Amino acid sequence: MEKNSSNRNNKYYYDIVKHMVHILEERDSYTMHHSRRVAKTSLFVAQSFGLSAMQCKRVYLAADAHDIGKIGIPDCILNKRGSLTEEEWVIMKRHPELGARILMKSPSMERIAEIVRCHHERYDGTGYPSGLAELQIPLEARIIAVCDSIDAMQSKRAYRDSLPDEMCRYEIDKNSGLMYDPQVVDFVLENWEKIRQELKTTVS
Repeated sequence: MEKNSSNRNNKYYYDIVKHMVHILEERDSYTMHHSRRVAKTSLFVAQSFGLSAMQCKRVYLAADAHDIGKIGIPDCILNKRGSLTEEEWVIMKRHPELGARILMKSPSMERIAEIVRCHHERYDGTGYPSGLAELQIPLEARIIAVCDSIDAMQSKRAYRDSLPDEMCRYEIDKNSGLMYDPQVVDFVLENWEKIRQELKTTVS
């Protein structure tokens, strides 16, 4: 009985998180459907990598909620046309930790919270918030980082159009071993058309 009650509480809490994601999407036109596309693409990569069912579930849920911390970022920064100032970037970079704190309110989501917290860490150790490197970064977060970047580059922003496909591929390849896990990059580049199809077929 207690287990069923715990499962219901976990579902209710994630439903609240999903509602917060929808609120964020209403505030930020770029974020609209971005999380769902990244979640679907990340799940495809995770399944292809042979991750366990539990890991795949964590990848999907973390990717779906990876930008939830942006709900705590002021609109003037979130929707700014043009480049952010150094001070504004400091504020924007808080969103992974803000998101992790939101998710940590539910004990069952601690692992998912850690993945969200790490999705802007870089493979070479120069990312944020903790400067983790290589295998210190959860594999789930390393997968999300690549899929997040692809969708970001291929989405139209307030200050630029979407990037051409070849430029997007070039940026991912160029940053292999720097921003991204080389194994994840190799898989993505080898399956580029499938990845693009996953992004295009995500229901809006």
